[in-house]
Amino acid sequence: MLFDNYDIENIVNSTHLVPFSKNYKISKFDNYVDEYNKFLIEEAEDFEEKCISKTQLLLENTTGDVIGYFSLCSASIKMTKDEKQLHDMEDIMVSSIPALKIGKLAISEIKRNKRIWFLFNRTR
Repeated sequence: MLFDNYDIENIVNSTHLVPFSKNYKISKFDNYVDEYNKFLIEEAEDFEEKCISKTQLLLENTTGDVIGYFSLCSASIKMTKDEKQLHDMEDIMVSSIPALKIGKLAISEIKRNKRIWFLFNRTR
């Protein structure tokens, strides 16, 4: 097993999620993919203000460091008539179904080789 209950409890007890704010140490965030650094440091605030996406920061309790983040945005799943029929959804009068998309999902470089990386990134 990759994780036991102690691992998960330890991670949950040592971190917490907060809504995006420039008041946190976002400029210190460093991911091995420059696109993720740029989004958090330069673009996330604008995306929030324009209601394009909502970003949550994963903070380390002891230091307040941003050790990860995810950004959610609205999306839709388009369905053809055949797909609606296949899934017994012909009575739904719309051609698309609302969905939620994980636009960005990143962890800091210093935590990348720790177990938290696997827990935080397991849905990628």
